[in-house]
Amino acid sequence: MSRTKSLNPKLFRKGRGNYRFRRFINGKDKEINTGTIDKKEAEKFLVEYLSGERLAEEQVRKKKNPAKIATLVMEAIDSDYEQLPLEDVFELWYIHSPNFSTTSKGHQQKRKVWFAKFVKFCFSQGITYFDEVNESIAIRFKSFLLKERYCPSNLNEYLAFLSNVHKKVDRLKPLPFRNPFVPEVVQPQKVPKVSEATHLPFDDDMLVKVMKAAAEEGQDWLDLFIVGSQTGMRLKDACLFQWDEIKGDFIEYSPEKTIRHGNTARLPVSPNLASLLERRREQNQNSPYVNPVIAEFYLNGTWPTKNSKKIIEKALGKATTQLSKEGRQRMKNGCIYGFHSFRTTFMTLLAAKNVEVRDVMDMLGWESVEMMRLYEKLLAKGREARDQRNKELIDNLSELHFEIPEPKPDRLWPTKEALEQLIESYSNITIGKIYGISSKAVGNWLEKFGLKRQGRILSPDVTEEEILKIREELQAA
Repeated sequence: MSRTKSLNPKLFRKGRGNYRFRRFINGKDKEINTGTIDKKEAEKFLVEYLSGERLAEEQVRKKKNPAKIATLVMEAIDSDYEQLPLEDVFELWYIHSPNFSTTSKGHQQKRKVWFAKFVKFCFSQGITYFDEVNESIAIRFKSFLLKERYCPSNLNEYLAFLSNVHKKVDRLKPLPFRNPFVPEVVQPQKVPKVSEATHLPFDDDMLVKVMKAAAEEGQDWLDLFIVGSQTGMRLKDACLFQWDEIKGDFIEYSPEKTIRHGNTARLPVSPNLASLLERRREQNQNSPYVNPVIAEFYLNGTWPTKNSKKIIEKALGKATTQLSKEGRQRMKNGCIYGFHSFRTTFMTLLAAKNVEVRDVMDMLGWESVEMMRLYEKLLAKGREARDQRNKELIDNLSELHFEIPEPKPDRLWPTKEALEQLIESYSNITIGKIYGISSKAVGNWLEKFGLKRQGRILSPDVTEEEILKIREELQAA
């Protein structure tokens, strides 16, 4: 028997909780919370709900927009309900997200751009109010991002941000569709393991070209690239490298990318970096930053990111630095040689010297298991390369290519089984001739194996040919 909606649902309470009533919605029996313990108010809520439900059903029969139907239901229940324009949502979310204001300017700007793109997409779908964003819009927006070739991690971060906005706004002003960006509706993309090809290391010739191109940009840019090459710092850490991060002969800093985890990188100051620091100290700069010009650029824009890329492209050629778009999901920043290549190069050099994983973790401030696995792969590759070089070296050493002489046949030694057979037919003198030892030695071997003759045997007439034949048979056995 199929279930239908009751025309007069009954109010009930669970303990001292709010009044509730049951409705059969989309094939499921659901409880509707009136939000009050006052029975009269609950009855009023029930009447308004049923009125809104009937209105919605009428709109469905007229094939109206589902989002607008949900809004009509909300308006029927709450006479003060007002729709929220999409343009006003980001500001509403921002003023109710105090932690967001403590993030970097770049982080905040990225979210603003993201939400503006989402608003533009909604407009293209005929949606102008935040209340109208439903699961269909959420799924279609993910499809839009996939066509834009966002990388999995970036796409997941984008969707999580929109989910957070909906969740926050829904608490402030109940939305008809609540949060349509929940993972159960819009599934996150599977993020692949760290790829060794994400940023390739510079070889020796590349490094020379890159440093020369940086020098042509001036001392500040050259110094930025020196810091990157000598420390393996990410671009942000290298740009914002501070004097108080230098502890004697060591650098100790918290990488900005993983600063929330509290991990610290600690590595020695190299000779080239020591010269750079000494020169900049002599300039007597009144700044907390080692390279104040680059730090100022970074704090107030994206010039370090753009110019670093430009320098490397100038040195190596754009065709070399860019990863082919064919068959890839990621479209933007498909770069295999960039400033981050200094970090990969640093890591590769340490692997070539067989530096232990734990020591590399300390120097680079790692806390990712995947990065440890990647380094172990580099170590294995380094060992394979060394093994191949060593094999070629040995194969080509002419001094080892001498002629090997033929060895004498292995000497025949008495065994217990052989002696047990021989003493039945031959004397110790004859057995000695077979093994090339004295008769006394034969006696010692018999004593060693605990063998005794049954009686005296004389075998003086055994020829040399017979002795050789017996010896060959013993060797072949």
